[in-house]
Amino acid sequence: MSIKNLSQLNYEIFMDWGSQPSRAVMTVVYFLKIPHKINEVRILKKQNVSEQYKKINPDQKIPCIIDNENFFLNESHSIMRYFCQLYGDNQLYPDDNLKKRALIDSYLDWHHSNTRKMHRMLFKKLFEPQLGIQTSINIEELESDVQKALAFIENNYLNHKNKFFFGFDNYTLADISAYCELYQSKVVNYSFQPYPNILEWMSKMQQINEIKQTHKVYDELLNKRIQKQSSKL
Repeated sequence: MSIKNLSQLNYEIFMDWGSQPSRAVMTVVYFLKIPHKINEVRILKKQNVSEQYKKINPDQKIPCIIDNENFFLNESHSIMRYFCQLYGDNQLYPDDNLKKRALIDSYLDWHHSNTRKMHRMLFKKLFEPQLGIQTSINIEELESDVQKALAFIENNYLNHKNKFFFGFDNYTLADISAYCELYQSKVVNYSFQPYPNILEWMSKMQQINEIKQTHKVYDELLNKRIQKQSSKL
C-alpha cells in the first residue's frame, strides 16, 4: 500500500472499555496515532449478541475493526500485529529483528491459554451473576491456574531487572497484552505482592501515556461500579 493511500485510511473500532483485548488494541491505536472512530459494544448489556452487531461480526466478539475500504479484521492480537506492520512501527513489533518478533509472537500465543485465565476467573466471580448465566468452570482450579501463569511470567518473561518482557529495553505488544489483562484484576483488588518483578513492571507500564489514555475510561467505569456497590451497603 502506498503512503498516499495509507494516509487516507481510517477505522471503525468496535470495542468495550471493560474488555482487556479492546484496551490492548486501543493502546496500539493511540501509540501509532491511527485515525479512528470508536463504536462501543457493551458486553454486560449483551450488545455483542444483538442481531445488529452479528451483521458486523458474525463471531459476536470484540474487538474488531473495519476500515473505509471495507476491510474487516477481528482478534485483538491479529489487529495489533496488522496495525504495527501496516504503519511500520519498529518498537512494538519490530520488522528488522526476526528473533525478537518471534519472541513477542511466542508470548502472544501463550497468553490465550495462560494469562487470559485472569479474565475467566474474574468473569466467573463477578459477571456470571450479573449476566444471569452459570458455567461449570471450577473457580478453585482457575485461581490455581492464574497463580501458575503469574509465577511463569515472574520467573521467565520478567526475570530481568528493570526491563520489559524478554529483557527488552522497550515495551512491545507482549507487554501491552499482558498489562491490559493483569490490570483488570483491579476490580477485585488482586494482590501481586508475591510477584515483585510483575509489580515493578506494572509500575513502569502505568507511566506510559498511551496506557494512561487507554485505561482512563476503564478506571472511570470501575469507580462508578464501586460507588454503586457502596450505596447498596
